[in-house]
Amino acid sequence: MKETILIQHATVICEGHPLNGKVADIYIEAGKIRAVGEDLTYTGPRYDATGKYVSPGFIDAHVHCYHGKTAIGISPDDIGVRYGVTTLIDAGTSGADTLQDFKENIIDNAVTRVLVLLNVATSGLLTLNELADPEAINAMRIREALEQYGPLIVGLKARASSSVLGTMGITPIQRAAELAQLNDLPLVVHIGNAPPDIETVVDSIPEKGIITHMYHNKPNGLFTESGSPKLQTSDARQRQVKFDVGHGSSSFSFEIAEKAIRAGFEPDMISSDLYDKNRQHPVRSLVRVMNKLLASGMSVDDCIACVTTNVKANLNLKDRGDLSLGALGDLTIFELEKGTFEWEDSVGDKRMGTIKIKPVLTVLGGTEYQIDNGGL
Repeated sequence: MKETILIQHATVICEGHPLNGKVADIYIEAGKIRAVGEDLTYTGPRYDATGKYVSPGFIDAHVHCYHGKTAIGISPDDIGVRYGVTTLIDAGTSGADTLQDFKENIIDNAVTRVLVLLNVATSGLLTLNELADPEAINAMRIREALEQYGPLIVGLKARASSSVLGTMGITPIQRAAELAQLNDLPLVVHIGNAPPDIETVVDSIPEKGIITHMYHNKPNGLFTESGSPKLQTSDARQRQVKFDVGHGSSSFSFEIAEKAIRAGFEPDMISSDLYDKNRQHPVRSLVRVMNKLLASGMSVDDCIACVTTNVKANLNLKDRGDLSLGALGDLTIFELEKGTFEWEDSVGDKRMGTIKIKPVLTVLGGTEYQIDNGGL
């Protein structure tokens, strides 16, 4: 494995970086970013990215990649480095009782980097009604998992849909919020069908929590008919709750996204919610979801931030998500292709786009990985 490489002549897209928007070189040595500048000198392995763009490695903040023993899942490398994504964040497929198996049998054997949002249900997603049991949440087991696997766990995950909660109502979500605050971790909350109603769910999410599936078109949504945010939605953003796309099988609507974006309510993160049953349709890849957001009215720079610097900030990632010196040498190199492109959402609606992000190379710790059909 090559861990030292010079990426030359790429246009940098990295929010907040001094060279954002400029053509520059990035030098990776021993798997870490060691220099970012113009006309760097290096005689070893290099990649000429003239005419292309480079960003920190794309991070998919919501996938299910603990496969084989859970209700949903897919191999990390089927949705990771071959599609321009350097880090996957598994969103609650494992819980405290299953994390060891996930780590030893899946994470440790994957090329793509994997981090974890630990399900507050200690069993994880062995079933899809994981919070319907009053005994599902075990605070002691969660604490033990955090002590044993701390650097791997970047937050907690809870799902607030009627099919998940059964007769438990809002109680498990409130308990999850307490545990997140107690352990100083962000809480990611899936929203879906009532009960509980969306207003009660949103009011239960703590400061700096994250709501995923923000643009679903089910009745229990975050926005009014006109696309403006409901009062609780606006209040949540005021108290620094963040909002994630989480496309998934049934949680992204062009109509909802377009109205909300026109009303000024863009996502803080873009994620795929990929697993085996939605890989071919309607999701396919993180970059495909990013292109749907471009077609919905977002800019290229904002889409890139939603899978890099924003994820770093919202999940407190220390070693990836930007181009800081000493960070992991993870990059996504891509083209911006102009044309006419058709995209389909989770409910069968289609939109045409005029520009698409097309990854051409993944760099993971300084090692190059070719991309399968641009991730599209």
